[in-house]
Amino acid sequence: MSTDPGDVHYTHISGSGTTVVVSQAGARLRRISVNTPIASATITVYDNTAGSGTVAALITLPSTVSNPFGLDMWDMTMNTGLTLVVVGVGIDITVVWF
Repeated sequence: MSTDPGDVHYTHISGSGTTVVVSQAGARLRRISVNTPIASATITVYDNTAGSGTVAALITLPSTVSNPFGLDMWDMTMNTGLTLVVVGVGIDITVVWF
């Protein structure tokens, strides 16, 4: 894994669940793009290699959403790893990281 901003990666997540995006320290979260927003869905970003521990961000979509619903989180560097827990049937997101 590179932490060079020129070496950008993405992870697509569809539906509810826990996804370990990067399992080592140094990952930098650049953007979360909500491709299919679901009212009141939540996205919890953990600085960890599991869906527990240090919460870096907790995002709750509004009860009325529009498409697309992008969220910028520039240069959030993770000390342990990058894991997302997504709750919302039918939600679809893309995580951009380096």
